[in-house]
Amino acid sequence: MVNCKKVMVFVMCSMLVLTLLAGCGSSSSSSKESEKAQSSSGDKQEQPKEDVEEKKLRIFFTNAFYTAPYCAPLNEEAKKTADAMGVELQIVDGKGDAQVQLDQIQNAILQEFDGIMYFPADMASSVNIVRKIKDSGIPFVIVNSQVDSFVQDLIGTFVGPDPLSQGRIAAQMAIEALGADGGNVVFIEGAGGSEGQIKRSEGFEEVLKDNPQINILGKQQADWDPAKAMKVMEDFLTKFGDKIDLVYTHDDGMFQGVAKVLKDKGLTDKVKVVSIGANRAGVAAVKAGELYGTASQSPQEEGRKGVEAIIKVINGEKLDPWIKTESVPVTSKNVDEFGDAGW
Repeated sequence: MVNCKKVMVFVMCSMLVLTLLAGCGSSSSSSKESEKAQSSSGDKQEQPKEDVEEKKLRIFFTNAFYTAPYCAPLNEEAKKTADAMGVELQIVDGKGDAQVQLDQIQNAILQEFDGIMYFPADMASSVNIVRKIKDSGIPFVIVNSQVDSFVQDLIGTFVGPDPLSQGRIAAQMAIEALGADGGNVVFIEGAGGSEGQIKRSEGFEEVLKDNPQINILGKQQADWDPAKAMKVMEDFLTKFGDKIDLVYTHDDGMFQGVAKVLKDKGLTDKVKVVSIGANRAGVAAVKAGELYGTASQSPQEEGRKGVEAIIKVINGEKLDPWIKTESVPVTSKNVDEFGDAGW
């Protein structure tokens, strides 16, 4: 009997111990899970909130005539405007070559730029490039020179001058410079096939139709390059000699090359010149009497308005089809109003 009682006591004690151990194990496990949860929660609370920077818009700009004198201030103003507006602008040299520009644009599309600015090398070759940009769905604007009429309906906005009007302005200045007797004119044109080259000559010739006393001796392209303009002018003097009464240059950069040749030949006072651009050298030459007149065009205005336009287009704003930049005649009559303006 005594042994039975001892056995019963032993069994009950054992069960009590096991129960206590189980309870302690559960409590310990629960405590550990609780500590883990608190630690995890604490870690989350202790993590600093990172400032999420707003992604900058990325704009790609292929400039066909990057190295031309006109384009340096255009690029500089475009970059300055982009920086001020908090966007990233990448400008590349189109090398005056439509195929180079097409390759650049295809690369920009692959890199998923937010917007594209396109300064065409020439009108005819712009067709494939405009279609490629349009098909990509990336917003874009055209700068400085218009594209071919076949794709005019595909572009939303063009930022630039009216070269036809500039040609007319230059022709009116030529008529004033030559007087009632008229005279013989040679053209030194921009890059072949570009809107500036085509329409600056068209506008000039349109005015001359009503002025038969003025005769065009010859026309030659110099690709907006002052050094090439020097060579063209030398060739003209060799071919036409003292028959040349006036030179019409398509921009003031090329005028600088022409002016050097005329100075070297002692013809500055004998051969008159009209031009387009009103750059610093052009304005100074008008003041000095070396250039009869020039039609103004601001690269800074183009660069600024081009960047402003592409940002608005990216943001969904609908703009006018043509954001026109200003052109006015600059002669001895009003040159003082321009001060040291120019490019």
